[in-house]
Amino acid sequence: MFKKIVSCIILIQFIVSCNNDDNSGGVTYLSPEEQKVVDTSGIELLLQDYYLNSTGDITAFTSCDTDGDGDCDSDDDCDTDNDGDCDVDDNCDINGDGVCDSNDIVETTETPLKDLVQPLSNGAYYYIIEGKQGSGTNPDTNDSILLNYGVTYFQAYNSDNEVKLNQIGRLGTIYSGIEAVERPSFYYYDFDTYTEATYGDQWDFFNADERQNILNFYNDNDIYERNVVTEFVEGIQKFKDRQETINSSLDVQGVIIAPSPNSKGLESYLSLGGISKDYILVFNVDLLSITKVENP
Repeated sequence: MFKKIVSCIILIQFIVSCNNDDNSGGVTYLSPEEQKVVDTSGIELLLQDYYLNSTGDITAFTSCDTDGDGDCDSDDDCDTDNDGDCDVDDNCDINGDGVCDSNDIVETTETPLKDLVQPLSNGAYYYIIEGKQGSGTNPDTNDSILLNYGVTYFQAYNSDNEVKLNQIGRLGTIYSGIEAVERPSFYYYDFDTYTEATYGDQWDFFNADERQNILNFYNDNDIYERNVVTEFVEGIQKFKDRQETINSSLDVQGVIIAPSPNSKGLESYLSLGGISKDYILVFNVDLLSITKVENP
């Protein structure tokens, strides 16, 4: 059901390529020159087959071709009228072309990625995540209003002419009170077991200056005038620098998100090392909004 993506695509905001000579696993790595190429048709092909479910995970749309043999027949448990085949009488002609085949994708009530990510008129993709404003009580400040920033990382790559989409990590939630919060909370996935590993209450990975810098950032209400992702990038780099406490598989792809539109460009981040290359989609976990901004 997947179409071949002919050229490499970059979503400049929250979709990033990395500087790595290892081309194992069918992953295509881009040079700094190639990173500037944006292929809008390719990313639309990528997104059309996936949706973001209610738990914030990317899931592929399913086809009535459940056994993957290229057609929808009685082997696929879609013969609802028990006449020996799967045809339009079985309401499996989802796309309305008169036949039931692998192109008939089962609909879902969840959110299609293609409805969330749209290109700007100039073909570039820039996004700023807007946090969810919720209610709650922080024990340190007794602040009843928190800003919840949650982002999830996904990697897409070409392998055997198929687009593969793999959730590779998650950094969220990051809580910051509008007034002040003593310490946001970070967590990410253990990439070997795909279970959540929580680090954050005492901010063991950051020294006092680093913590204050992050707090200053997330307590700034004027977030659109600042680099929204700098602290994410720097925070994960701190994780990567302290491998004795972080699962070493974090280095497998190097989970780093792209610089914001206010940054000086992707090249300025390559020196951080381990920046994942290919495509990383970053969405608000709560799906409150994904804000587009123009190419600066």
